[in-house]
Amino acid sequence: MANSEPSQSAILLHPAELPQQPDDGTARLTRSPAFFPATADSSLAPTGLATLITAQHLRPFQAAPMALAPLLLFSSYANLQGFRKDSAGITAAASGTYAVLALRGNKRRSWSLLSIRGAVRGAAVALGFANAVAGGWVYATADRESERRERTENPRWG
Repeated sequence: MANSEPSQSAILLHPAELPQQPDDGTARLTRSPAFFPATADSSLAPTGLATLITAQHLRPFQAAPMALAPLLLFSSYANLQGFRKDSAGITAAASGTYAVLALRGNKRRSWSLLSIRGAVRGAAVALGFANAVAGGWVYATADRESERRERTENPRWG
């Protein structure tokens, strides 16, 4: 009997090695190069950064970084509604702003990366820079007309 499942080698192919299909406009809105993860235009990255920002700056409360967490959560919501380009722009702006704010920091206190708080801060800054670069790339390459067509043809929430 022939096995209908694809072989393991077929699953692990690089996207450039896959057979090309004609693009009829219903494919993904953005095509990311191999060095960007597939989540560059997802809602997971801004939500993760908002979680790290909240963990880092809620106690003691710091208003400037905490003002960015709702922006990132709104960006996730906009992405789920189908506004990928706008969401990527908001994510890039808010993430880049956070990374710059976090790096300017107070020179008197030295955050050791060996502590839990230092590791969370380092992860938040790294994710902020990654979100800024990936979101900027998605914003620059996404097509609004394709997004609009996709939203009208496939409404997400009814």
